Amino acid sequence: MENNNSKTSKPILNGGVEHKHDKYLTPVTKRKNPANKKIMPRGDRSRFLMDIPPDVMWRLLELSKVYDPHISFPVCLQLTTGVRTGELCYIRQADCPNDDNGYTYKIEDGKLTSFIINFKQLVPMRNDVFNAGHMKTNSSTVVFPMFLPVIQHYHDWHMERLKSKTTEDGYYPLFIDQHGKALTVKEYCRRFDKLVAYLIQNLKDSNQVDIAQILLEHKLTPNSLRYWFTYQLVRYGLPPQLVSLYRGDKTIEATAKILY
Repeated sequence: MENNNSKTSKPILNGGVEHKHDKYLTPVTKRKNPANKKIMPRGDRSRFLMDIPPDVMWRLLELSKVYDPHISFPVCLQLTTGVRTGELCYIRQADCPNDDNGYTYKIEDGKLTSFIINFKQLVPMRNDVFNAGHMKTNSSTVVFPMFLPVIQHYHDWHMERLKSKTTEDGYYPLFIDQHGKALTVKEYCRRFDKLVAYLIQNLKDSNQVDIAQILLEHKLTPNSLRYWFTYQLVRYGLPPQLVSLYRGDKTIEATAKILY
């Protein structure tokens, strides 16, 4: 699928996905919020993400298509929606007969214009004793428009691959393991760790040893992508109210605890 952006736009991803905002490629630390307040997700464990250039995180996504296509779209959603890892594994396919924990989207003139993930209740995702994940809150996650072209590319690619896979009848998981069952948080985290190892090696091979060293000293986890996503919203200049909306937080107070 191609994105018909202008020729002056710079790509943030391979695979024909482009973005019109050139400033999106600048390091996160160069952007200040309008009030010149120091707003950032708190917690020392996530501060290292401010030193990771955006193109490195997009490279993580690109590498997933090469080394572990099963988790490409999960990684994409965490980078572009900040969805929690436990809730990620509870997302059902769009054609699920009921709308519990599914998603809806809208296409206009061939372009994705809306993508909403619904988290309504804890429902079985597998026919065995394992839980796919966990849910922190019942809410809906609305995608920030800037990320829609990326999601469209990886969603279409993922669904095309899913057509050739066998999944458990009646469960409609969006993300599956090698056995066709809903992907669990434990399995996703295990595969994510391997993907990060490939990223670190890629950085070393590209003479970006300083960035590789940061990732060796600080563990990059799926939950880190939620913090990274929050950095991008803040850096883009969004007020806390909108940051809360796009993060899918239940209240603005919950967002404030992270930002201040």
